[in-house]
Amino acid sequence: MTTIAFDGEVLAADGVAWDGTLRINVNKLNHVTLGENAAKRLGLPIGAEIVWAHCGNLELLQLALQWMRGERDMPDVEKEAMIGLIVDKSSGICYGLTGIYTLNHYLVGQVLGAGSGAKMAVAAMEAGATATGAIEITKRISDEAGGVITYYTLPDAVVAKRDGVVPEGEMQDRLIFGVGIDEMRRIEDEVGNLHK
Repeated sequence: MTTIAFDGEVLAADGVAWDGTLRINVNKLNHVTLGENAAKRLGLPIGAEIVWAHCGNLELLQLALQWMRGERDMPDVEKEAMIGLIVDKSSGICYGLTGIYTLNHYLVGQVLGAGSGAKMAVAAMEAGATATGAIEITKRISDEAGGVITYYTLPDAVVAKRDGVVPEGEMQDRLIFGVGIDEMRRIEDEVGNLHK
């Protein structure tokens, strides 16, 4: 269970994971300076400052974190599934990180989610919630998020530079796959409750 959300300015993650049958509190948000091999693999500058909100196997994630910092060789590839979102602090661009250590690129302005609660979080942001609000809603209506929400907010200057330099693609209406009409109505109600 993990819910990660990015609303264009804030990258947020819930704070609970499972260790066997034990529910534990964890920090899923890491500030990292990329080492040479990770930077080359990911196509980002060496020494780039990133924030990684992670999901998946905690042991493998610790190895991946050490690799990103240049402290070890790249861990074995687990699967091609998404293992989190990365925000480049200097450009403000958010990427999806896959289990084969490649980046998925997204349109600027697109709300993004990762983890088992991603669909609900994206639906909440599409309905007007912030990234942290989307995780709070996911906590309220499901078991896909829990614990303390941690987040990183991009500086206003980075957002302004990003939005002025990177052309926004035409945003298409996105269906929120796996979120039913009744569940979407409940999410919209919860977004309304956050604003009261």
